[in-house]
Amino acid sequence: MKKSILIICTTVITLSVIAFCVLNRNKKEVNVSKDLAINSTQTDKKEPEVFEDFIYDVGTRFRPIKKSALKKIKSFEAFLDQEVVDGIIDVESVSVVIFKDEKYSEIQEQAKTPLFNVNQLKLLQNSDYSTNFKISVYFTEKNTETNAIQTNHWTPHHTIVPEKQAEYSKGKAVLLNFLRTKGKAIVASEKVEPKKLQAAKLFFTVSKIGDIKSVRLDRSSNYPKIDDFMIQLIKNTPDQWVPAENKKGEKVEQELVVSFGLMGC
Repeated sequence: MKKSILIICTTVITLSVIAFCVLNRNKKEVNVSKDLAINSTQTDKKEPEVFEDFIYDVGTRFRPIKKSALKKIKSFEAFLDQEVVDGIIDVESVSVVIFKDEKYSEIQEQAKTPLFNVNQLKLLQNSDYSTNFKISVYFTEKNTETNAIQTNHWTPHHTIVPEKQAEYSKGKAVLLNFLRTKGKAIVASEKVEPKKLQAAKLFFTVSKIGDIKSVRLDRSSNYPKIDDFMIQLIKNTPDQWVPAENKKGEKVEQELVVSFGLMGC
């Protein structure tokens, strides 16, 4: 009898231990599941993306070069770093290409010598202010690491500017601050998604009397309201513009560019 009671007690205790372990394990699994669910929810909840900046710069389309400087240039070498020039073994071709509507145009002259030919010089020297152009140079050089002879290609881009460029009367820093402040405000109000915003350039001309005219976009930022806002913003800058001047001190027109959006190119 005592033996039977002992067996029964042992069995009960064993079953109790097993039941406790199972319940405790299930409880842990439930807690783990809850923790995973909470963590998953926290992970899925993304913070809204913000713009580090919106207005990137105001200036010429490409690197500025004065019209007076073009009068003195005779070779493509003036547009390349001296280190690159020193490494050139042979020149395959040199082209002067004019930009029109943000595209390479058919207005171009080619040669196969380091010195510009007559037609290339005429094209460069007779182009108006704010003309955008590139110098395309194909040449062979020696690789400094392998000593192998290789072909290289350089395409410096420039914009022709007057002796004295047009400028904002209060200075570029004040202008950028104004545009950036207003730009960030419209971005916030329109709830702009950074991935959908495209890089854009706003072209405008400072006239001989300091007025803003010929405002145009090279492309949409993908947000029409922002495009319109930027156009009106540059048309209505709060302070005056000082017009550009040529070598004789005469007032001339100059085209400038506002780069805005998320820069991709």
